[in-house]
Amino acid sequence: MRPRDALALGVVMNTRGLVALFILSTGRDLKTLDQRTFPAMIFVVWALMIPVGPFLSYTYNTTKKHLGHCKNRNIRSVGSNTELRILACTHDSRNSPAIINLLEASNPTRQSPIQVFAVQLVEMTGHTSAMLIVHDACKSKNEGSTHETRQIFSSLHSNPFELYAKQRDNVNVQPLTIVSAYATMHEDICNFAEDKCITLVIVPLHQQSTLDGTMEESNPALRAVNRNVIDNAPCSVGVFVDRGLGISQIFKSNIGSHISSDDGSNHRFAVFFIGGADDREALAYAKRMAGHPGVDLTVIRFILNTEACLDDADYENEILEVMANTGRQKQLDNFWEETLKVIKDMEDHYDLYIMGRRHGSISTPTETSVLDSSDYDELGTLAEVLMSSSFIEVSTSLLIVQQGAAVEEGQYDDQEM
Repeated sequence: MRPRDALALGVVMNTRGLVALFILSTGRDLKTLDQRTFPAMIFVVWALMIPVGPFLSYTYNTTKKHLGHCKNRNIRSVGSNTELRILACTHDSRNSPAIINLLEASNPTRQSPIQVFAVQLVEMTGHTSAMLIVHDACKSKNEGSTHETRQIFSSLHSNPFELYAKQRDNVNVQPLTIVSAYATMHEDICNFAEDKCITLVIVPLHQQSTLDGTMEESNPALRAVNRNVIDNAPCSVGVFVDRGLGISQIFKSNIGSHISSDDGSNHRFAVFFIGGADDREALAYAKRMAGHPGVDLTVIRFILNTEACLDDADYENEILEVMANTGRQKQLDNFWEETLKVIKDMEDHYDLYIMGRRHGSISTPTETSVLDSSDYDELGTLAEVLMSSSFIEVSTSLLIVQQGAAVEEGQYDDQEM
């Protein structure tokens, strides 16, 4: 524990409150305290209580992110021999199959296993405070609980993430449930990600895909939750749009034996690389997926001009390494129109598009002024267009990645006091 946290905890534990006032009142009623001692002790109690609030506000800032104890705050910082820690959020059972397929495509190995915290998000209705339910710890406490709590526990026995982990090596799953108001749900998600040193938070889009290809609004309040998670998460965030990946068989194709790339059953993923930190993070995640025997990965790099490559000059070798066998690049003059045309021509060729939320210096109001859609502006420029009506017939799922801030050595040392 940091010294500042220890000081704050010690002050709180030594603070006199209602219990002290109750004891003093009881002592007065029993004539143990006379009329002079009782007011003096009441004054002392209040004198000790009043400064606590301002003192904690000055010394303990709960809004400041304490990231110094976790180094792997984005996928690019996770080495080939490091555990990947993922917080997978679901709102209902329809989200689970697609996210499980996405986890399987993340290629858990013995050298780099995956620790999954599968969190079901439930709106708080009958409680005065938020709850974090750890399922393994609560299995024996179901009896005597309220009807609402029993309903939450009832999903425990059919948790698909646990079933997946039992059949898959190198994957460990911890199922949990967060019961919170939508207005503060992002705080519980971000705080949990902070405490568990999460590398990537995956949240499903607030809409569900229908059979005719349109997106159906499941709960408008979930959009605000996703926005707040994107804005406040201490690590990388992936917004997942399921347009059919949930009915794929990426996981089942890997049970028992690995499938070679020439058996015709592989799933086709494409990465759109334009530039910037978010695209590099998406590329790092896709690079991990490229090692899965059931995934065929294609990296497509769009170049506005030679100057557009300057931002990524330091990462050129990394980009070329991923593109070595499965990549192609195209230089464009009328950038956004030609980019969208290229993607439109790829319709139904891929099962999943992976892209960054922002694209470096290209994502400016001037460059993106040709895009008039704003229904999904939290997803970023490119994904926003792919969700628009002009791409309504596209059945390809989307994963939009935002890079978490890297933690430098010595960062937040000023918080140690």
